[in-house]
Amino acid sequence: MPPGNFILDSGSESTVLDRKSAAAAHLKIVPNIGNAFTLGGVCSIGFSAEGMQIKYRRFELSRGVAPVIDLTGLAKGLGFPIEGIIGFNYIRQFPLLLDYRAKTITIFADKEVKYRGAGIPIPVVVAEGSDGPPQLPVVAARLELPDGSQADANLEIDTGYYGALDLHGPFVRNHPSVRSTPNSPLPAQPGYLQGGCGEWHKELPGQISAIALGGRLFPGPRVLYATAPAGVSASSQTDGELGNEFLSQFRVFFDIPRGQIVLGRIDIYTLPPRG
Repeated sequence: MPPGNFILDSGSESTVLDRKSAAAAHLKIVPNIGNAFTLGGVCSIGFSAEGMQIKYRRFELSRGVAPVIDLTGLAKGLGFPIEGIIGFNYIRQFPLLLDYRAKTITIFADKEVKYRGAGIPIPVVVAEGSDGPPQLPVVAARLELPDGSQADANLEIDTGYYGALDLHGPFVRNHPSVRSTPNSPLPAQPGYLQGGCGEWHKELPGQISAIALGGRLFPGPRVLYATAPAGVSASSQTDGELGNEFLSQFRVFFDIPRGQIVLGRIDIYTLPPRG
């Protein structure tokens, strides 16, 4: 494919291509009846592209067959063309350092590379749904709630989500103090896609007091929670997503071959014992 823009999305199980971009690259498009988990939800696929090869300089990012979907809506929301999405099926293969402040992504061909420097290692579980895929990175967190209680939460690490913390409906129903102003929907935010393949649903602002990850406590990030009756945000498979607004405080080292991520370069303090 010619040079183009790709989103690095750990919340997308699959690496996918934009339909028009795949056609312009003269890839062989073949029928494919199935689904791909990307853009925060399950997208129906009508076609796949054969002979796909994505490279950055001399480093091959992906090769083979990729689902083809229409990314026009996503590109319109972001304000620039999108040729595809690099999903977790690639991210999980190699150590990868995402440095938000430097605006760089470093991919290590050597799987023995380890993160050096101060950082918070957090175990990652590659979660699977009850029917198999999607396979996505999930971390265990503890949320300090406004009513003074605590709740354990399994949160997906989602570099394709622009917000800080998105909580799913079942979690919020079980912990209603998360709702801060339940009758005040957020204003429309251009480019905000939630629910998969450009489907929109209303989100409401919530609140938590703090979040604990890897034995460290962080002040409560901004919270949104979903009100959709169906779809991924209504699922109890995970309790929500941690997105870029939270992750951008760190240099995020994805070390999935060792079953962890490392959050580096931030002032941290030790979480008091629970009791």
